[in-house]
Amino acid sequence: MSDPNTSPVLPFNSEGRVAGARLCHFASGSSELLSGHKEWIEKHFVPAMKANPNGWVDFFAAASPNGNADKNLALSKLRLEAVERQIKLIHPGININIKKADGEGDAASFSTPPNNDGGYWRAVLVRWWGVSTPVSVPLYPADASDMMTRVYRLMPTVESWRASGGRVLDLAAGALKTTTSPLPEQKMALGLVDRVFKVTNHPGQTVAQSLKDIERIKSVFNEIKLLLQAITRGQRYLHQSNDPKHSADTAYTFPGHWKNKDPKDGIWYVKEKIQNATDEFVVDATMHEFAHFCGPFGVEAVGHAKIGGAPAYGDSALTLSKPDAMKNASSYAWLAYLARKPASQWLTAR
Repeated sequence: MSDPNTSPVLPFNSEGRVAGARLCHFASGSSELLSGHKEWIEKHFVPAMKANPNGWVDFFAAASPNGNADKNLALSKLRLEAVERQIKLIHPGININIKKADGEGDAASFSTPPNNDGGYWRAVLVRWWGVSTPVSVPLYPADASDMMTRVYRLMPTVESWRASGGRVLDLAAGALKTTTSPLPEQKMALGLVDRVFKVTNHPGQTVAQSLKDIERIKSVFNEIKLLLQAITRGQRYLHQSNDPKHSADTAYTFPGHWKNKDPKDGIWYVKEKIQNATDEFVVDATMHEFAHFCGPFGVEAVGHAKIGGAPAYGDSALTLSKPDAMKNASSYAWLAYLARKPASQWLTAR
């Protein structure tokens, strides 16, 4: 049963009736809507407002009195904008009257002690007027764990790593295509791609085959970009695992299943392995799983190459032959991990 103390959506009552909804429990320091916020907007709020086209809404955004007051005021504004943006995605013609971001003001009016970070204060109140039919405001279960909130917050860093890998692949292709001497950075980029994937020093390799191999690697990076865009739009592809059969894993997914475009068919993170890990570890593990998930489906899937019967994790991935590296998730994670470093470290960093 959902608990009113933890529900991310609470009814707001006025004159004995529900006249609004408080979207609360935003993560500390974050303006990202929770899944309960989005579900309520989509399933209950927007249908009611569309059925009452002359109705209108007011937005009042808040932050807890924890931390710097000026930053909290700015954060409440970002939360208001995020709620408005989410609503307008599916109801662009909604009538909006008042938009007020009040920072710590709401908490202060109730004499809330400084540094209180209660989820009730991390909120946006959506208040409606001119609506003749009741708007349902059910309680929702608490949103994803703090661990998963953190994982979602790291997605811009994952994109930065991915984009760095894509840039290196473009530079490496440029080194092979040029009719003159490659630029120094192009040479280093090709050296990095060779370090991980051996695209020019595989037996019988031609320039044309090397370019084809680079495009194949790049296609995985491009699909990861599309996945990250879907996540940024609010699609919940990332989940916390509750499956005891995967307790030995860090995270897991199903290779090639990105083709289904089903958020329920995404990546699962094992709390015991992730919650105390560094951000770099989580980003690296995410790139690894994204390579599995976004790579080809079937016989060409990106799985785990093995050395001596053990998966080629860590440094051992750098020793793989080209055919094995092309189908090894750790190799894609290695390229992203190294590519975001200065070019002077591409061939030496661990």
